Amino acid sequence: MDGSLAVDLVYCDKTKEQILAQYPQIPSGLVDKADDLLFDDMKFLKVGAYNFVLKENFDMMVQHFRDNQGTPYNNYHLDRAAEKTEDFKRFLADIERSMKYELKLDSKFFHNKGVLNYVNENNEKQIGHEILRPKVQGYNGLSIAVNDTWAYDVKIVGLKVSVPEKYFYAHLEITVWDHFGLDDLDIDPDEKPLYARFPGFDSWYILQHKIGKCYKPFITELRFKPMTGGKYD
Repeated sequence: MDGSLAVDLVYCDKTKEQILAQYPQIPSGLVDKADDLLFDDMKFLKVGAYNFVLKENFDMMVQHFRDNQGTPYNNYHLDRAAEKTEDFKRFLADIERSMKYELKLDSKFFHNKGVLNYVNENNEKQIGHEILRPKVQGYNGLSIAVNDTWAYDVKIVGLKVSVPEKYFYAHLEITVWDHFGLDDLDIDPDEKPLYARFPGFDSWYILQHKIGKCYKPFITELRFKPMTGGKYD
């Protein structure tokens, strides 16, 4: 990360004329629509949610957006839904496999604050490559809240290594960050044809980007405290 602002966190940067010129599929009347009605359009995006908790979470995220503070957002139920997805399970498996690889070579690797690199499924260390960030794919009540995540942090808050048995046990604290905001490609029908079917995305974009509305996007934090471990021989 170079310290520059992510494109989907940019807001209050376009006039009505610029929006209409860039996106001819957006009706002129939509750009002038009252904020209350635009937020109602946004809330309709939760129709794909597969349970009540995720629908309620999305309403809370929309309200956080409307509060216009731009502060980070976290929700316990969103965390629990995310950690059940296949890609989050893959992410945790990658962490465990990479830890086992380093412990096999040096049981004091983490005590000496070694840098953990990604170890692939063939047990090959990828020097300079970090573990791939988790994603949520598809249109549903989870992916509308969290999709292509931007960064993560993994802390080992508890670690026990048994050298004779070649076994380890670790308690992790993981934070994953995503952005609740839209950039230009998110409402481009050629880039995101699925999104183009839902007017709520256009309304969201207008609320965020149109000068005179200027609702602030924000960072979503996912928090996990998993246990991991096993034989590392």
